[in-house]
Amino acid sequence: MGNQNISGKQGVTAASAFAGMAVAGASVNMASGQGTDRVRIGLIGCGGRGTGAVGDAMSADPTVTIYGVADLFESSAKDAAGKFAKRFKDRCQIKPDNVFWGFDAYRKLAAMDLDYVVMATPPVFRPYHLRACIEAGKSVFMEKPVAVDPAGARSVIESARIAEERACASPAAPSAATHRTTKPPWSRSTRAPSATSSAGSATGTAGGSGTAAWAPA
Repeated sequence: MGNQNISGKQGVTAASAFAGMAVAGASVNMASGQGTDRVRIGLIGCGGRGTGAVGDAMSADPTVTIYGVADLFESSAKDAAGKFAKRFKDRCQIKPDNVFWGFDAYRKLAAMDLDYVVMATPPVFRPYHLRACIEAGKSVFMEKPVAVDPAGARSVIESARIAEERACASPAAPSAATHRTTKPPWSRSTRAPSATSSAGSATGTAGGSGTAAWAPA
């Protein structure tokens, strides 16, 4: 990454360069490539932001199905799973064993067979959760700020580097590409344009409102 002496405001600004991300995919329909018509997602952070983001994604695309949730607190994880089951019926495929809570809950969810992980925990935890998901070969959808300090910013940048390296080595690995979007990255309207993006490429600008995602290339 070159000079890693990032500090203070510059550190968080550097990490913000990865905000506003959307999908870069070689396949327009990832679910079809895996022999299923469903896009499998999981949620880390079961508060209002997380459940709202998943709800929006599932409302926008009928192929999106949630398979697991994770939160620090047992009550939050179980409550989110119950709400999804009540609202989305058979598109909520969360088994009791896939409702995780505790400090290592995010690692258990990252180990699941998923297309995307929606991350909606406080930003201080996002660098750790992002790294776990990228190392598990998962794509990630997350809001900015992606970090709150220089150490977190460096971790996010390193996670993006790992994702890009894996994308160059394997078409099934996570990669990173950037542009602003107000729609979930797995929605049909964003899949087609993103299919023209090159694996491991990065375009766009830092700052502004948006979300961040690492996705298969």
